[in-house]
Amino acid sequence: MMVLDLLDVPAGLRLASGRPARFQRFPLDEPFSVGPAGLLRMASLEPAQAWQVVLERETPRFIGGAGARLRSVEGSIFRVETGPDVTSFRVVSDDTPRLDWPKPLDGAISVVAPGVAGLDVLADLLMERAHPLGERMRDLPEPQWSDEAWMGDLRHLEWEGSYDLSWARGVVTSAVVRTLQGLDRLSAHVLSHLVQRVEVIDWTSKPSLATASAILDGLLEHRLPWLGTLTVHGLKHTVGDELHRLWRKGRWASQVTKGCVLETPRPVPLFLRTATRTDVVPERGYMQVGDGSPLCFVRYNDSTVQLTVPRLNFTLNGVKRTPRVAAPGPWVVVLKPKDTFTIDERTYTLDVA
Repeated sequence: MMVLDLLDVPAGLRLASGRPARFQRFPLDEPFSVGPAGLLRMASLEPAQAWQVVLERETPRFIGGAGARLRSVEGSIFRVETGPDVTSFRVVSDDTPRLDWPKPLDGAISVVAPGVAGLDVLADLLMERAHPLGERMRDLPEPQWSDEAWMGDLRHLEWEGSYDLSWARGVVTSAVVRTLQGLDRLSAHVLSHLVQRVEVIDWTSKPSLATASAILDGLLEHRLPWLGTLTVHGLKHTVGDELHRLWRKGRWASQVTKGCVLETPRPVPLFLRTATRTDVVPERGYMQVGDGSPLCFVRYNDSTVQLTVPRLNFTLNGVKRTPRVAAPGPWVVVLKPKDTFTIDERTYTLDVA
């Protein structure tokens, strides 16, 4: 049997029978329609403008209301766009894994320490309870479902650049989030419920406290039992301080583990100045400095800006620096906020101002 699995539900979306839930499933017949009256209805629309989906040979056919459009995202995932509101769903077989986290497992997780060893223990607990995620985490030779079936829309969102996900044992252990829409999809998904580190990067200009709070509201709508560090980038100092105050008051305490730490880095632009140009150092990744060999590069590391210099003699602010005998690896110079620096690659002379 085929089912329709709701992935993302905008505010105001209603079934004829009431408010739908994310990851709610509906059995499909041929043809099928959703809900007792066959309608997924936007609250702002008249009944005659509602839309429905009909399955023909396992391919959705759309019967649209005014201004509504059906789009195929990839594979089995589809979107219905009604103005700014987007409803996404997939059509899969009934035995495809559900993407929401089974709440009865939270009790088992709370007694398991996070980390690689904890993932091993959790995999055994899941297998004892005959939950298929345990088989995935144990990477059995013949998994019952493909990665595509498990990931659902996370796969597409990762392609879009909305998320950067790090994986271990088949589940997400850390994530960088670049979208304010649907953040709760990350925490609700069965493969990302055990995330241990999340970084939120808001590309808008100086997000307000309301925007930053909405970020956390969306992300922490579901409990994240192993989340240890939550970092929100791009905030003004005053907004970051106020967000910390609200965090300490426990506004989001019920959604995260007791030891979860909120970090709000104070972003100040770092500029690389050379004889010919001035460049802004990117907030993520690293930036090569010049064309010399071996290379120097600048990177952000745990909210600290670091200049990495090859293990050669060089001059920093007029003082000669030489590596210790047999010192491993390159030099790392921690840069202060608002630092600018100039590098002469011929003499490895660095001036930091």
